[in-house]
Amino acid sequence: MKKCLIISPLHFYSWHTAISDEFIARDYAVEIMNDEYPQGVIGTILGTLFNKLARELTYIKYRKHLSCSDSNFDVVLIFKGRGVSSKLINLLSKHSEKIVAYNFDSFHYSPYPLKWMDKVDSYKTFDFYDSSEYDIERVDLFSGTTFGKSPLKKNDFSCVMKNHSQRLKYLDEIYEILSDSYSFNIHIFEKNIFTYIKGFLTHPILFYKWRKYISFKSLSAYDYEKVLSSSIYTLDYAHPSQTGITMRCFQAQACGAKVITNNKYCLSSTTMNKQDIFVHELGGNGALLNTFIEKNISKKPITVHRGVSEFVDDLLI
Repeated sequence: MKKCLIISPLHFYSWHTAISDEFIARDYAVEIMNDEYPQGVIGTILGTLFNKLARELTYIKYRKHLSCSDSNFDVVLIFKGRGVSSKLINLLSKHSEKIVAYNFDSFHYSPYPLKWMDKVDSYKTFDFYDSSEYDIERVDLFSGTTFGKSPLKKNDFSCVMKNHSQRLKYLDEIYEILSDSYSFNIHIFEKNIFTYIKGFLTHPILFYKWRKYISFKSLSAYDYEKVLSSSIYTLDYAHPSQTGITMRCFQAQACGAKVITNNKYCLSSTTMNKQDIFVHELGGNGALLNTFIEKNISKKPITVHRGVSEFVDDLLI
């Protein structure tokens, strides 16, 4: 049986599970490890403030693991790879036939892979700018949706997002433009108390206004897909430091929901239905948005499903 090692952030929802299940379906034995050690809050702090130490600790963890196991792999997949170093790539090369890396971040936000990207057999990104600037192949993300047939639409708009950057401000702006005429289903996930305090101190009025919708518990994958499937539109806000298309956009279109997003690059993707996307940048023309919604909210969406199988095919080419 072929063997695959998946190196991925294990806190990114069910990302690694979807990838693992796809390789298992392809008759691979799969191992999964985090892309940074130690895991948890301590690892996050180390990776942010003492990144050299974090990468050294990650290397030690992998060296120990690979020396104690049957550790020859047909393919190693690295996703994001914040704790990965050139030294670790050299180690992995001794235990694998092929190393493929994929970044669902931007180098502006996460520059660490720049030090080792030339050492792997294949490096790809979701980011339009990085693809052009560094001559890297760009591969779209996927939906991973399993919900099936969409139920009746219960809400005009939904917003299910992890709170970061200007997302709360974006939600507030869209809500002020549309809430008098349309219904909303809102769930804002806050990572931890530290990010909440930081956000509250930066935007106290917004955090107080939306306090009832902010939760330290994320929705399950099933509940998230259920919200998308029962919404006509969902809001998407890409991080200002990224130009790649979020998984939310692909999940929404697979669930039969249209998308309002700040990311103009959604209109450049060949894997999305552009007719069901409206780009509204923060501080944009509210009257134009309102007019568009009035004309298009009753139009039937076109369901587009880019699954994990297509994504993996694109990675392994």
